Amino acid sequence: MSLPYNTVPKTPYKGSKLDIPRLAVNDATTDFSIICKNGPLRAHKAILVAACPYFEHMFRFGGKVDVLH
Repeated sequence: MSLPYNTVPKTPYKGSKLDIPRLAVNDATTDFSIICKNGPLRAHKAILVAACPYFEHMFRFGGKVDVLH
């Protein structure tokens, strides 16, 4: 079944710019918490893995880190 040609908007969605702060506070989109002194910091595993080899290793091989200095 194909969609009619007019179902795709001709102009981009206004909110199409990636809004990282909004994603970070949305519990529906985060899948990991880093517990900090001032409370939990919600995060995305995929972004952590892409940005930091430490998290890639931690998620790949399992493991819980209780305290980092």
